[in-house]
Amino acid sequence: MTIPASLHEREQLAERLIPVACDLICRVHDDGPDAIGRLLDSLAPDEARALPVVLAAMVPTDRPVTDLLAWTTTWATASDDGPATPRHEAYAAGLKPCGTHAAYVRHKKRGENPCGPCRQAERAYQRNRNRPPRQPQPTGQGVAA
Repeated sequence: MTIPASLHEREQLAERLIPVACDLICRVHDDGPDAIGRLLDSLAPDEARALPVVLAAMVPTDRPVTDLLAWTTTWATASDDGPATPRHEAYAAGLKPCGTHAAYVRHKKRGENPCGPCRQAERAYQRNRNRPPRQPQPTGQGVAA
């Protein structure tokens, strides 16, 4: 299948791919090549072709590349083969996946809008954070009647 010809169909395809793009971003930041490959392999050919356009539209153009890639911890040195490339040492750091309080905090530190699973996890975290621990209820054993 090819990219739809009509503007309306292209807009619908782009709208449909926004959650996929957000999922891919989380996988790139947090999961690694296997999770990324599974997502990309699940796409129809027209979706796979349109996804880079949706992702590019989501990138702020007023920020330097070094800011956009600041989530990577170090840069490999440039070689004769090409420019410097980011090392994804974050994968080895054992980062918590999206859908956790830690991932929500990571989104916020990066200036990102948290994804849906992270927002839900944060709501649950905040809801339970200040609750006093539950006291065990007596079972009736050893109580004089």
